[in-house]
Amino acid sequence: VFKTNGFENGNPWNSSVQYKKNTVERDTFSGGGFEVTYRFKVTGNLDKDIKLVVERPNLFSVSVNGKKASAIPGEWWLDKSFGVYSVGEFLKTGENSVELSIPTMSIFAEIEPVYLLGDFTVVPEKVGWSIDAAKKELTLGSWKEQGQPFYSWDVKYSKTYSIDDTTRKHTLKLGKWNGTVCEVYVNNKKAGIIGFDPYTLDVSPWLEKGKNQIDVCVIGSLRNLLGPHYNNPSQGLAGPFNWRNINAPIPPEAYKMVDYGLFEDFELVY
Repeated sequence: VFKTNGFENGNPWNSSVQYKKNTVERDTFSGGGFEVTYRFKVTGNLDKDIKLVVERPNLFSVSVNGKKASAIPGEWWLDKSFGVYSVGEFLKTGENSVELSIPTMSIFAEIEPVYLLGDFTVVPEKVGWSIDAAKKELTLGSWKEQGQPFYSWDVKYSKTYSIDDTTRKHTLKLGKWNGTVCEVYVNNKKAGIIGFDPYTLDVSPWLEKGKNQIDVCVIGSLRNLLGPHYNNPSQGLAGPFNWRNINAPIPPEAYKMVDYGLFEDFELVY
């Protein structure tokens, strides 16, 4: 759309560096509006609380399956320029579409991903993904392999221990896991974080005689959500070049993703 509207190299926010105001000063369009459609498939019964996220909701009119959606006033996700829409009532089993339209081109009208938020699983198809009903709980292993390939937040793993002697030192020890960091709670009180080898934490001060609940929260990152996913990118390095030369949808197995999760149970040792 930028090339159509006079930008020879395409999206200036992707292909150039703004000097003073030389990019925003070109926001003088009198026409050049466009529409873009995102299609996805629903294969199971979804929660009616499903929400849609669209960047710059002030610029775009948004419809879901032909029904107009309005941004929730004051609500945003990830960034204040990411508007949130309640769309669960508009979704249906089978093919669904999200349509964005803008009557007059804007220098800020980039075609970006849209996001669905809620309780559901993401299922790999031959090309792309479909959305199915949520699982009741996750188990040990990769979140990606349990229907949550794009999930970026945290998963809590809980165990109950019976403690007879609180005068002894008790250390929580993690097995195999992957994430940015782990938060540890004992009886709903934060005991600390684990992020580095040897992946242990002294939890003695928080233990009580009798039953104790220990929660380990593995925290992921935005890597699997935001990418880059294509052309086998190097881990830890991303730039505009990672989103170029993508000419067709790719199969899910070609997506570059990180396996987050707790792969082995944690232990309490003393």
